[in-house]
Amino acid sequence: MVLSAKNIACIRKTLNKFTDDEDFNNVIKYRRNISEDYYDPETQRTDNQYVDTPDINSLRTDVSDMEVERIDDLQIGDTKHVFDRIDVDGVLSTKDVIVESGVTYNILKIKTDTLGVTAICFGRKLSEAD
Repeated sequence: MVLSAKNIACIRKTLNKFTDDEDFNNVIKYRRNISEDYYDPETQRTDNQYVDTPDINSLRTDVSDMEVERIDDLQIGDTKHVFDRIDVDGVLSTKDVIVESGVTYNILKIKTDTLGVTAICFGRKLSEAD
């Protein structure tokens, strides 16, 4: 079955109802890495440049035991953020990060549904920051 543009719009509308619901809603900032890792010998740091997409409504849950067993590199305590794929321009990458309420998550895996409507980013808490 092929879905029409109207069907896809309906799916997006339903997803947005969930992500706008205050009981489920998590507002995230998607930080897309736009640079190659660069090691600065002077500061002894690796610097990355990011383009931020703020104020994305997302559903966040912990990964399930089944997902940990089925998907390589996931651990208990990892999370997944589900959001409308159209909210972030460009290619999603595991070099990107998600920031939610001052907590940064490294993206470990990315999945999109077959229609490209939703993105699921599996992440691991990296740090708490401003």
